[in-house]
Amino acid sequence: MTLIFCISQLIINANLNKKSSRLEQLNREKNSLIEKNRELQEEIAKMTSITVVDKLAEEKISLSDSPKVKQIYISTSNLVANASEN
Repeated sequence: MTLIFCISQLIINANLNKKSSRLEQLNREKNSLIEKNRELQEEIAKMTSITVVDKLAEEKISLSDSPKVKQIYISTSNLVANASEN
């Protein structure tokens, strides 16, 4: 009876050891994926930052908030603007 008990305990311990190793492996994988997810979320936050988007828009497709037109302001009251249709 004692021999059967000892053998059954050895079998149970062997199975638990295998499952424990697998659980440790899965926990390491989970922690690695959590870290990778954090890195990706940080990268997404950086890439969707309005500053980054504005800079990329200006650099890549020459899109900017202010037009590249020079404006001159003249302070005089005797100028008249005429509109003509072509």
